[in-house]
Amino acid sequence: MNKFDEAIEKLRKHDITKLFNSYTVTEIVEDLRQEHAPTVEMTQDQKDTLINLKHDHAPISFIFSANACWEIVSAFDEFWEPLTEEQLMRAWLDPNVIKVVEEEQ
Repeated sequence: MNKFDEAIEKLRKHDITKLFNSYTVTEIVEDLRQEHAPTVEMTQDQKDTLINLKHDHAPISFIFSANACWEIVSAFDEFWEPLTEEQLMRAWLDPNVIKVVEEEQ
């Protein structure tokens, strides 16, 4: 659960309707989450690989660098599809934004 989920949950638990329309406040927090910490959907294998690379202190540039061994980068490119570079960076910086989805056949 990320900070945005926690904020929404707290808003729902407390009766803040006396101060604000709680639906509007929840909407604002949800909009902020979508803008600043959108969910990144990836397979379990992609998540495990990303977390392992992060814990092994592999520089993120290794994943994207054109100067790295092109066979490895090429394999990574196919492995990470359909994720964008921005989505991978978000997941690298905050793994809480990752949502594991089934692998498409």
